[in-house]
Amino acid sequence: MAAKSTGLILCGAVVLGLTAPPTIAQTGIIEEIIVTARQRDESIQSAPVTITALSSDTIERLALNNLDQVSDLVPNLLVSYGSSGGAATVALRGIGTGSGSAGFSSAVGLLIDDVHSDRGRWIQGGIFDLAQIEVLKGPQSLYFGKNNTSGLIILRSREPVPGAPTEANFNVGYEFDAGEYLAEAGVSFSPTDTFAMRLAVRRTEQTDGWITNTAQPQEGVDPLGFSIPGAEGTRNLPDMKDTMGRFTAVWAPTDQVSATFKASINRNRDAGPLFHDQLAECFGPGGQPQLVFGVPSPDDDCRVSFKRSKSNTPAGMMVGEPSEFGDGTSFTKYDAERVSLRIDYEADLFTLTSVTGYTHYDSDLHDNATFAGDAQVPFFERTDHESISQELRFQTRFDSPVNLMGGVLYSEDDLFFRNSARIAPLTADSRNGRQWTWDKVANQDGRTFSAYAELVWDITHNIELSGGARYTDEKKDFVFTVPHLHELFDVFLPGILSSQTLAGKFKDDNISPQVSIAWSPIDDVTFFAAYREGFKSGGFDASHTLAAGAVIDDIRFESEEADGFEFGIKSRWLNNSVQLNATAYFFDYKDLQVTSLDTETTQFRIQNAAAASTEGFEAEITWAPRPDLTLRGFVNYNVAKFDEFLTNCYAGQSIEAGCDQVFNPNTGRFVSQDVGGTTVPIAPEWVGTLGFTYDFKLGNSGWMASLDLDGRYFGSYSRSLLRNPNTKGSSYTIFDGSLRAYSPDERWQFTLIARNLFDKVVALNVIDRSLTGSGNGLPEGDPELQRADLVSRVLRGRQIWLQVGYRI
Repeated sequence: MAAKSTGLILCGAVVLGLTAPPTIAQTGIIEEIIVTARQRDESIQSAPVTITALSSDTIERLALNNLDQVSDLVPNLLVSYGSSGGAATVALRGIGTGSGSAGFSSAVGLLIDDVHSDRGRWIQGGIFDLAQIEVLKGPQSLYFGKNNTSGLIILRSREPVPGAPTEANFNVGYEFDAGEYLAEAGVSFSPTDTFAMRLAVRRTEQTDGWITNTAQPQEGVDPLGFSIPGAEGTRNLPDMKDTMGRFTAVWAPTDQVSATFKASINRNRDAGPLFHDQLAECFGPGGQPQLVFGVPSPDDDCRVSFKRSKSNTPAGMMVGEPSEFGDGTSFTKYDAERVSLRIDYEADLFTLTSVTGYTHYDSDLHDNATFAGDAQVPFFERTDHESISQELRFQTRFDSPVNLMGGVLYSEDDLFFRNSARIAPLTADSRNGRQWTWDKVANQDGRTFSAYAELVWDITHNIELSGGARYTDEKKDFVFTVPHLHELFDVFLPGILSSQTLAGKFKDDNISPQVSIAWSPIDDVTFFAAYREGFKSGGFDASHTLAAGAVIDDIRFESEEADGFEFGIKSRWLNNSVQLNATAYFFDYKDLQVTSLDTETTQFRIQNAAAASTEGFEAEITWAPRPDLTLRGFVNYNVAKFDEFLTNCYAGQSIEAGCDQVFNPNTGRFVSQDVGGTTVPIAPEWVGTLGFTYDFKLGNSGWMASLDLDGRYFGSYSRSLLRNPNTKGSSYTIFDGSLRAYSPDERWQFTLIARNLFDKVVALNVIDRSLTGSGNGLPEGDPELQRADLVSRVLRGRQIWLQVGYRI
C-alpha cells in the first residue's frame, strides 16, 4: 500500500506541474545527446530511430554497474541472466532469444566500442567507465553487424584526449544489504599532443549476498548411499567476485588521421548459475517438493523469496568424473577478453573507417538442475567462444543533397560447448568408472560476410529520405559428439539415447532493406516513418540431447526474420524545456527462435515459432520547469504474441488443458499444444515510469546536491512459454532513488543510491522442475497425471549503496 500511495503522489505531482507551466524565462534546458544510431554523429532528436540514450552524467549519477540496472531505466528492455546454454535473455518490446541453447545468437545485439557481439553470455560481464549507452529498438540490421532482429545496445567507454591535461577518478562504494564492496579507478594522460592513454579498473565483491541458502546436510538419503552435504552451513549467495580492466590508447598524428586501440578483460566468479532459481510452487504431498529419485528436499519452502535451498553435489557423485567438474561445490568461472582497433581517415568529402575486433570468453560452471536441496542432477558446462572481425566503412560529405554510406564486414567465430550431466542414480560405468550419464560436445565454426549501403537524400532543407540494405551470407560447420554415454543407455538400453556423431553444414543468405523519411516542419520538431527488416541466422542446437536414431535435421533450427514499420515524432518545446517523443510500431517475425525445457531429459528444446508479432506505442516526456528541476515519464503499450506456434506441453498438462496436438502412437499420448494467439513470456502490455531530478544548494557551503526518484510499473504478464496456468505474473511497481552531494569544484562526490527501495520480490520466467510431473497428453482424471513443481528466477532485492568519488 505504501508503494502504491507513493506512486499516486508522484503521479499527481507530475500532472499538477504539467497543468501549470511557468514562463519560459524560468525554465531549464534539456541536455542534448549525440548518438551514433546510424553510424554517424547526430542529435538523438533528429535521428529517425527510436532510441533511449543514457549520458555519462546519468550513468555516473545512478552508478550503473551492469545491464540489468540499465533495464531499470528502459522499461521495455528485459535483461535476465540465465543458467546455462546462451546464459542470458535480452528482449526489447517483448521479443528476445531464450538462454536455453548455446547455439542461439541473441535477438538484441551488443556493440561495445564498435565491435559487435551476438552471444548472450557477454551480458554476464559488468559495465564500467562508460561515456554513453544507447538502446536502439526494433530491427537494426542495416548499420550494425548481423542479427539484431529486436534491437541493439551500444556501449561506448571513455576515451582520453591527446593534448589534454592528466585526469584521474577514484570511486569506492558499499552496498549494505548484500555486503558488496566496489572500488574503481581511472586515469587519462597524454605524453604528447598526438598521443593519449587511459587505464581503468574495477573490482566488486560480495561478502553477505542477497539470497540466503537454507540447505542443511541430509544423511543416508541418496539411492546409492551418498550423504547430501547441503550448503555445509548456511551460506549467502551468490558469493560474487568481479574484476574488470580496460586500456585505451588514442593516436592522432594529423587532423585527418586517428587511431583508437582498446583492450579489456573481465574475470567473474560466483557460487553457481542457479543461485537465483528457486522452487516457486510445489505439488508433492502436503504441498512439499516432489521427490527426485526418492530423495526429499526438506529445507525448501516452495515460495518465491530471497531464500532457497541449494546443496552441494555429494562427493561420492564426483568420484571418477573429470577434475574440471570440481569437488561438488557449485561455481561459475567466467573469463573474457576484448580487443578493438578503430582507424579513421577524414578527407574533405568523405570519411574512411576501419574497425578490427577480437573477442573471446570461456565459461565453466557446475550446479544442480533439480533447483532444490536434493542435489540429484548435477551438471557441468564449458563454453568457449572466439571471434575475429574486420569492417571497412565509408561515408561521404558531399556539398550536395545526396550522400552515401556503405561498407563490408567479415567475421569468423569458433564455438566450443560441452554439457555433462547425471540424470539417473547409476553405479559406475564398468568401462571407465564414471557415474554421470553423458558428456556432449559441440564444435561450430562460423563465417559471415556482409555488405551494406545507404543513400541519404535531402529532398528539401527539412525533408530527408534515406534507404539502403544489408546483404548477409552466413555459413556454419557443426559437429556434435557424445564422447561419454553411460553404459546403461549405450549398451543395455540403446533405443533411448544415442552416442553417435552428427555433422552438418548450415548456409543462408539474406537481404535486409530499410527505408526512412524524416520531416521537420518547424525547428525542433521531426516526424519520421521507417520500414525495417531484420535477419538472424539459424544453425544447430549445441545443447541438445540426442535420442536414438537422431539425424542432423533434428537439431537444426531455421533463420529468424523480421519486418515492419515505425512512425514517430520527436519534438522540443518551450525553449527546449520540454521534450516529447512518441513512436508507434508494427513488426512481424517469421521462424522466431525459442526454447523450452524438457523436464524428462533436463534439457532445453529448441524450436522456431512459425509466426509472431509485436505492436504498440511508446511515449516519453521530459520537462524542466525550472533550471533545478526535471520531470520525466515514459509509457509503453505493447502486444507481443505468437501468431502460429506448436510447442511441447508442460509437465502434467491434460488433453482438456490443451495438450491435444501431435499424437504419438508409441506412447498413446499427445505431445504438443497450440499456443498461437497467446502472448510471449515476460511481455506485459503496459510498462511505464515516472520520476524527477531536483538539484539544490547545501546551505552556503558552495556544495550542491541532486535528488532522483523514479517509480517503475510493470504490468501483469505470462511467465511461461508453455502456458502453465500457475505461472501468471502479477503487476508490480518498484521505486529507485539517489541522493548525490558534490563539492563546488565537483572533485568530491558522495552518493546514496536505493534500488528496489521497498524490497519487492519479483519472479520472472517460470519453468517446470526437472524430473517432476508426468502424464502429459492424457485425459483429466488419469492417475498418471501429475503437475510438476515450478521453478522461478528471482530478481535482486533492495540495494542501498553508499559511494564516495574523487577526481583530479
